[in-house]
Amino acid sequence: MGRSGEDPARSQHLGSDVIVRTAGAADVPGIYSVARSVGSAVNQPDRGFLLADYAEQPERHMAFFADRVQRLEHFRVAEQRGNILGFIVAYRGEEWLLEEPRWLGEVAWHPGFTPAAVTDFVMIDKVAVHAGGTGRGIGTVMHENLLECLRDERIDDVFQEAVIDPTPNLASLAYKHKQDFSMAGIRYDEHDGTQHAVLVYHKAVDPSG
Repeated sequence: MGRSGEDPARSQHLGSDVIVRTAGAADVPGIYSVARSVGSAVNQPDRGFLLADYAEQPERHMAFFADRVQRLEHFRVAEQRGNILGFIVAYRGEEWLLEEPRWLGEVAWHPGFTPAAVTDFVMIDKVAVHAGGTGRGIGTVMHENLLECLRDERIDDVFQEAVIDPTPNLASLAYKHKQDFSMAGIRYDEHDGTQHAVLVYHKAVDPSG
């Protein structure tokens, strides 16, 4: 369950005043502000984007984030002096399969990847940094913070996806390579009436860090 307040054992500092911690209910407006800055009706491949147009139906999007903050253990935010700079929404495997029960069967798995060998995993569903704060390493430090949590819980595998069609998310693809993800498969997903081709990436969590 999401909880407010800094978690010192699982916080990571970027500079002197940026921390990464578990999201709480009070963070929802800041989380929505970040999402709105990178989720619009026009997707820009080189800047990275979230698929939804967050300017539309703000109450629905706020309700979505409030629900996930309440339910998900691995919803992390980067904060600086009370301002939310970015967030990661990550699901435990069983939580993800409740959201996407056909996911395992929809993926055309890479011949070199064996999904049956994965018994406990986390799916990183959304990673976002405010459009005005990119290039500072905020996404990387959030990712490292999440991996630290997963090591503590002895979770070995992480998945993440990136859209490649009709608008390729080039920034997301570059991020996957930077974080040493490997392509594990491809699937097709309909979002707001548009069919998207989505690459599925995998990373084994190094227990030694």
